[in-house]
Amino acid sequence: MSLKELNRPTFCTVHSTEKLTLFCDTCNKTICRNCALTDHKQHDTQFIEEVFSKLKTNLSELLGHTRSVGIKVENAIPVLDWMLARIGMKADNVLKDIDDSLNAKIKALELRRSELRTAVELVRINRKTSLEIQKRKLEASRDALRVSCQFVKRVLEEGTENLRNCLVKR
Repeated sequence: MSLKELNRPTFCTVHSTEKLTLFCDTCNKTICRNCALTDHKQHDTQFIEEVFSKLKTNLSELLGHTRSVGIKVENAIPVLDWMLARIGMKADNVLKDIDDSLNAKIKALELRRSELRTAVELVRINRKTSLEIQKRKLEASRDALRVSCQFVKRVLEEGTENLRNCLVKR
């Protein structure tokens, strides 16, 4: 709507020859004098000029307040930019700390794994060596038992008479 359209007189839709000169506060709409005397008789009404004057004052105050808020908003934007950059740097630092911490833990775990593997290998070698020594001793004992058993068997089979003679001589 242009300023020319705002300044031209408007006419009542009920009383088409009457200009809208009043404002009904109760109904919150513009009315003509005939409507004020009939349909809006008990309502609070004012002349449009008075309403406009009050509205103009209120709008001027609101405009001043809005400009003040606009300046504050304008000043807040660089602060927000700074905060956004700071958040980015802080997040990058936290991510680096997380990576450093986890890398240190991974390194410690890998070192511990290496130590445990070495310890298990030492236990395996010691136990294997010990079992191999026991096996050789058992095999030697077994071989000695076989020889002894064969000797006793041979003595029993071949030399019962010789054994008796040896025992008698003693």
